[in-house]
Amino acid sequence: MLERASWRALGTSVDLLVLDGDLAAARGAVEGLLDDVDRTYSRFRADSELRRLRPEPEQGADADRQLAERDEDAQRNRDVSQR
Repeated sequence: MLERASWRALGTSVDLLVLDGDLAAARGAVEGLLDDVDRTYSRFRADSELRRLRPEPEQGADADRQLAERDEDAQRNRDVSQR
């Protein structure tokens, strides 16, 4: 059976479709992932990794693994797109 859940997250709508599975577990997994993304990249949350690094960028700070990996991905994509 196809089940659906819809909610708002990160300033947009989320539509989750689950076929023959556990909708509650799937929603929990998606909400957890979106919360991780929000806690890492949000410009609006005072406790986000991005805001922690930004207050005084000239002093530098260590980024967490997820943010560092996304930065590496972005740099690789930039290099590929400039060829």
